[in-house]
Amino acid sequence: MEADGVTVKHNGKVVLEVKEKCKFAPRKPVGEDPAINTNIEYSWSPVPTNATGYDWVFSFGSRWTVPAKPTYNPNPDPITNKYTVVFLWNGVQDGAAAESSTVVLQSVLQFGKGLNPIVGGNKWIISSVFGGPNWGNQYFHSTPVDVNVGDTVKGVQYVTQPCNTSGANCGWAIGINRTSADGQQTFEGTFITATPPTRMRKLFTGVLEGRNVTTCAQLRAGSSATTIFQGMNLTQPLHNPFDYTFQDTTSAFNGSCASTSPPCWNPIVTTPTPSPNCGWGVASWTTGTTLAY
Repeated sequence: MEADGVTVKHNGKVVLEVKEKCKFAPRKPVGEDPAINTNIEYSWSPVPTNATGYDWVFSFGSRWTVPAKPTYNPNPDPITNKYTVVFLWNGVQDGAAAESSTVVLQSVLQFGKGLNPIVGGNKWIISSVFGGPNWGNQYFHSTPVDVNVGDTVKGVQYVTQPCNTSGANCGWAIGINRTSADGQQTFEGTFITATPPTRMRKLFTGVLEGRNVTTCAQLRAGSSATTIFQGMNLTQPLHNPFDYTFQDTTSAFNGSCASTSPPCWNPIVTTPTPSPNCGWGVASWTTGTTLAY
């Protein structure tokens, strides 16, 4: 299905409009999620105390640049039969802080063959993904799209169908598109839809995942690399979940909300154990996150 944008209305009032042309792909299962052996993650969980807003998400998005290609490993591990793959992604999740999670919605940039060996290879591709325990630990992806080194990719997750009173059972669109390195052309994105039974309460503002990685060269080109997730934008309900008055609360990432502000968000930083040791580093600000590796 294709649509020239998405418009969400409540009582005749437009509350969300996405003007980019979207292609919604059928769900394609990609199997169970294997263990991650390298993960740099910068995420945020809400701190609803001392705040009057609602601590769940209606939309989230940011953009980042496709890095140089790392060393490609075409062969699976002889013991596990798993392939080396690198993911750079943003997204939202239902579990906050130490809470358990059943759902994750992701906009993904991938290098390598990934969970489905038919998809990917010696190139960067983008796709939109959802999955988790709510779907029996299965993960579903949209039709992958090839991208070029230097392109800018933009990942978004946003509500397209109204939620219930607790912010759950929303219809979500998960998407990612690319703009050419010269900034002159924005290409059609790849989208997928999902209706998770829970509300989204955790933000992944910048994540690097490496699976079956044995050397730093399989993560990056050269002796070091950085990926900057920027232009971060968050909306969430301000007064009540039926209002659908989206409040841009990006400023809430400063960690010092007043009693009349929407909920603050606390950072959670995850860096891998040094095996391999690739000079891990994480930094964040109110509208972005930088990963160093």
